[in-house]
Amino acid sequence: MKLRELAAGEYQLEGSVSAADAAAIRDEVDVVLARELTDPDTVHVFDLGAVVDGNSLVIALMMGWLRQAQRHEKRIRYRAVPARLYELIEFYGLDGVLPVLDPLDAT
Repeated sequence: MKLRELAAGEYQLEGSVSAADAAAIRDEVDVVLARELTDPDTVHVFDLGAVVDGNSLVIALMMGWLRQAQRHEKRIRYRAVPARLYELIEFYGLDGVLPVLDPLDAT
């Protein structure tokens, strides 16, 4: 999985994630959240529309990034969450916890 900056405060995650590269992508997002100085109304958006093979590992990363953002008093949102990944989020009961803007339709 790779992280690409789209615009100020907007990032796209693309590719598939494996246990081998999960720590690296987690750390990369943690650095982004720790370094960016923003006013409290700024929302950091992570687009997941290009994520392949979304699984519980991706959900664990999303939860970690949410906690990291809260530690740094920042707000984040997840955009374009693939339908299959969003189904897992719902299955785990995290749809009320993870700030998803617009899950992609399964159709």
